[in-house]
Amino acid sequence: MNAPKYPWEKEYKFNENEKDLIERIKVFLTRPLSPRWIYYGLYDVPDAKLQRELNMVLNKARKGHRQILDRDMVTDDTRNPTIWRSNKNLKEYIKKLSYYRDVWQDQPTYIEVWMEDQASLEAVKKSPRKILQEYMINCRYCKGFNSIGAMWESFKFFRKFDKPIKILYYGDLNPSGWAIPIIIVRQFEEMGLDIELIRCALNPDQLKTFGIPQFTKISGDPRRKEFNLTFGFEDWENAPIQTYRDEKTQKTKKGKEHLNIDLEKIPPDLFEDMLESDIKKHIHLDNFNKSKEKESDEDYELERFKEYVGGLSK
Repeated sequence: MNAPKYPWEKEYKFNENEKDLIERIKVFLTRPLSPRWIYYGLYDVPDAKLQRELNMVLNKARKGHRQILDRDMVTDDTRNPTIWRSNKNLKEYIKKLSYYRDVWQDQPTYIEVWMEDQASLEAVKKSPRKILQEYMINCRYCKGFNSIGAMWESFKFFRKFDKPIKILYYGDLNPSGWAIPIIIVRQFEEMGLDIELIRCALNPDQLKTFGIPQFTKISGDPRRKEFNLTFGFEDWENAPIQTYRDEKTQKTKKGKEHLNIDLEKIPPDLFEDMLESDIKKHIHLDNFNKSKEKESDEDYELERFKEYVGGLSK
């Protein structure tokens, strides 16, 4: 086998543009994020060349002994290993026991969060705010249009609940991103399950709220024409190129007004504010707080049990 072209031990040199980009990344990277979310924190529009340059700098800055960027802060959750849990002995296992009460037994509706993109969901799960963990919200990602196998597994999980099912959905604002949740509802109906899906983001009325410009490149998606008709862009292909001022950078740019916008255009902190607000709207907070109080009482009993078992094993 040939030696790797870029060995791990190599210390990389950076030009001035790359040094400037690294400093911008450091300012933005206050929590673990995917390269895609980092990209939209630094740039305004999709650009394959800029994305490649950013990925190259992210890779170089995390290699070598200097570790210019913290490796824990740039996430890749598309290559998860399988690690089997084990313990040295029974005492170690008992010591690690933790207890979480099923809050959904006390809720009138079972709720999940679904996101179009895996990296976005994993970034939220790893956030210091731990919103999904705090409210015990189970979550899934679609990776574009969900597979029949994944939908069937979701159906089998949902049908055990003797209560309404509600999905809070977050995805891109483009032809496919708009169609995905519609097809999800249709697939569950075909399986014999009625669910309520609420598209929480990204929606056209949120662009102004988050300061997101809708002047973008055209999508090659075959659903483009139907999508454009839905939002009043039926003559997009023949529309003239316009000059506009980017609200974020205040720079003058050219493009066509259109909806082809990724979810990660929402700044991470604002996205999490929205996510927590959406969850609070749809759960019964009094019941949730009572469940957590019961959990605290029962957790105390577990700690007493662990102390008892620990005493027996001395």
